[in-house]
Amino acid sequence: MRNSAWCIGHNPEQVEARRRRASKGGKRGGRGRPVAELADLRVENADIRRRLLEDGDDKLSPGVTAVAIQYYEGHGRGARGREV
Repeated sequence: MRNSAWCIGHNPEQVEARRRRASKGGKRGGRGRPVAELADLRVENADIRRRLLEDGDDKLSPGVTAVAIQYYEGHGRGARGREV
């Protein structure tokens, strides 16, 4: 802030404005994605990793797992805009 001994983050006159901005923190998943969408992607990613490590009919090969995880990571990044 100009003509002030304080920066905007520490100015006592800006307490309410700072509090309003801070109350929004943590409610979005970064880059504007809703937290619920990120949670869904994490669940799907965990399921893929589980299927890689387990034995049985549902087991995935390492190559299929790598591609699937890359897809989900790209899908999460793509939520902020189409980057294909």
